[in-house]
This record gives sequence, structure tokens and C-alpha cells, in this order.
Amino acid sequence: PGSVEEEEKRPLVGPSGAELMRGLREVEADRYDMALNNAILCRCSSDNNLRSYLAKLSKRNKKLAEEGKPTWPSPIDCCKPRLVREIQNHASAVLTLGSTALKALASNTSEKSMSAMRGFPLYLGVGSDSTRLLMMKEDAQPGEAALPLIATYHPAYVLRARRWTTVLRRDIAKFFRHVNDRLEWASPIVWTNPTLDQIKQAFDYFRLAKLPVAIDVETEGKDSTATRLRCIGFGTKDFAIVIPVLSIDHISTFWSDSDWAQIVDLINALTSDLDLTFVFQNGIFDKTVLERYDIVIRARVFDDIVAHNVGKWAEMPHNLDFLSSFYTDNQKHKWVHNPEGWKSDEELWRYNSGDVIVTAAIAPIIADECRQHDQVHVYKHDMRKQEICRSMTKIGMGVDET
Repeated sequence: PGSVEEEEKRPLVGPSGAELMRGLREVEADRYDMALNNAILCRCSSDNNLRSYLAKLSKRNKKLAEEGKPTWPSPIDCCKPRLVREIQNHASAVLTLGSTALKALASNTSEKSMSAMRGFPLYLGVGSDSTRLLMMKEDAQPGEAALPLIATYHPAYVLRARRWTTVLRRDIAKFFRHVNDRLEWASPIVWTNPTLDQIKQAFDYFRLAKLPVAIDVETEGKDSTATRLRCIGFGTKDFAIVIPVLSIDHISTFWSDSDWAQIVDLINALTSDLDLTFVFQNGIFDKTVLERYDIVIRARVFDDIVAHNVGKWAEMPHNLDFLSSFYTDNQKHKWVHNPEGWKSDEELWRYNSGDVIVTAAIAPIIADECRQHDQVHVYKHDMRKQEICRSMTKIGMGVDET
């Protein structure tokens, strides 16, 4: 708690509370519609700098462990049993504000940073004496409650960094949609490891729908001039197809030479259709990889990351995790992001399909923002620069492709 909260013995009553109330009023809610609480109920040091205190505690505990003495628990651990009991008794959904609150509840994952979890519709698994983050409600164990959860930034942080104001308010609005089961996202259709006939059917659908088609690749490494292709995904917001190329075992392939040649022809026929637009998230990498496999994009191209970099929210992060949480109600699909940590090819393909679907879903929104702010000429200029950078990459001049 801050100094005002400690003085009044109530959470979020100072400037942070006022900022939270402004976000609640935008969705016609009030602080009395929810129970407010702190992950830690007391100030752990005179300057109330939890990060500094935890750093000192870690140093002290390391010394105590070396001496064979008992270590000291952290304030988060000390308050955890009380916090779990209060959630069990009073909560039907949870909105965490700030990294401390998230860390107090997310005991089952090492990926606990706000940038990784913020803004995604998750669930909090509440057991008899513990809590953990769940990707979906169905992931709950028997006897474990699954409460809707959204993690967002603490209002105090937003007061210091005003560019995050809209993010906080969008997250609050999404929280109430999550609680009321009104998330604006429908589960898409996904085909993985398709047959040749299914590839033809999917490509025919793209031609008939005439919607922007997103393309994304998954590779073994990060060097577009040398890495091997694992799979290629194509899709719209509602449908994606993932064509496998190389297994996660680095050896097995999925097509005969003649079948693969036919697939390349099918892809090139699709990507040469001038009635279609193909969408990338950082196309400088993907297009370079595809060209090494004789796949060339001849139709119009739109790059989400380039357009976002010149649009309304140019000062915000441009990675797909952030864009997904900012523009959509999609669940977090980047739960696993270790190229060597895939449990199966199917898991990799599902991950790829998630990238494709989000890339397609956000493209019209980002394009509209670019037009509304009269930045189309800047976007076109940056796309020309991207092609120059791709040419440099292909002749061995290193360019940062991320």
C-alpha cells in the first residue's frame, strides 16, 4: 500500500484510486461493484520500495543459505495464505493491478512479466491453499475453481507513464466483458497437417472471400538467409491452414518431392493473385525465408508492424503479443515460446495458426488508424526501405530483422 492507503487503512484511495475510478466510469462501473485488496497489506520498508527490499532480501538469504541457516520469507509469501483465503471467500473474478499482484497469484509459470500476461483473458485456478494461472477454464483440476482473470498495469504506473492510460482502460473494459462472458472473439477454424486437396480448398476459399490473407512462418533459427522452414501458415481472422515442412525433430519431413513441388506451385499461384492482399507481421524475415524455398509474393503486401510503427499508437510496443491484447479479445496463444521446447509438431502448428489469425484480425484496424492519421505516405516509404533492407540481407549485409 502507498502512504495514503496506509493512513486511511483502505486500498486505492489516493491518486492511484482516482485513476482506477476514471477507468471504471468509462464502463459505467464503480469501486463498490468490486472488492479491492492488496497482495501485501503492510509496507515492507520505510521507503516502501518493494523491489529494493526484495533485492536486499535475496542477498541476505543467499548468505544465510551459505551459512546453513533458515532463510527469510518474502512479503509476498507471507501474505499469500491470507490472499488465497480472501479470494476463496469473496472473489468471482480477479483483476490484478501491477506486477506484484500478478506474481502473488501466478505461482505456476516463470513467464510472469506484465508485458507477457497483460490484457489477455485468462483464468485463475484457486485450490485449497494455492492459486495458479490457467490458459483456459477447462485447464482447471478437479476441485479447483477457475475464475476469470485479466492482468493489467497498476494505476500508479500509469500516472507516471501516461502513454499506458488507454491500455489500462481497455484492459478494464475487457475485464468486464470477460466476467460477463461477452468477449468479442469467436474461435476460428484451424486445419493443421492438411492434405493436398485441403490446401486447394483453403486457397479457393481465400480467393472467393477476397479478405486479406495473413502469412506466417515458423523456422528453426533467426537467420532468414540460412534457417530451415518448419511450417507456413495462411489465414484470415476466422480460418487458418498450416502447411508443415520440417518436424521439430529436425529430420522428418511431411511431403514427397513431387507433392512439395505441387504445393509450392499452389502457393505461388495464390500469392500472385492481384485481387488479394497478403499480410505479414515483420515481413522482412518471412519473405526472405520463403524466397529461399522458391515462394514469392507478387500480390499486394501489408505489414502490421510497419504500419503500427507510424500509426496512432506508434510509441507503443509492436510485438504480436501486445497487438493481440490491445486490439482483440483473443486468448493468449503465445503461452509457449521456446523453439526447442515444443512438445509436438501439433503444438507448433497451433502456435503458428494463432500468429496467422491475430495478424489477419488486427490488419484492418491498424490500416484504418494509418489512414486516419494521414500516415499512408510514411508507411509506403518505410515499406520501400524494408525492401532495401531485405536486399542487403540477401547479399550478406547484416540487418536487424526483428
